[in-house]
Amino acid sequence: MKRRSKKEIKEFVENLKDKPFGSSGFKPYIGKLSPKKTSQRIRKQGV
Repeated sequence: MKRRSKKEIKEFVENLKDKPFGSSGFKPYIGKLSPKKTSQRIRKQGV
């Protein structure tokens, strides 16, 4: 696993507070990373 930045850890903790704690708590974080990557790809294609 790659190291998380402090900002990512903070977002991850906030997500866990919003969701019921458990194995499902990690899914929002994984889902949150992929839209960033896809939006970056779309921007590159648009330019």
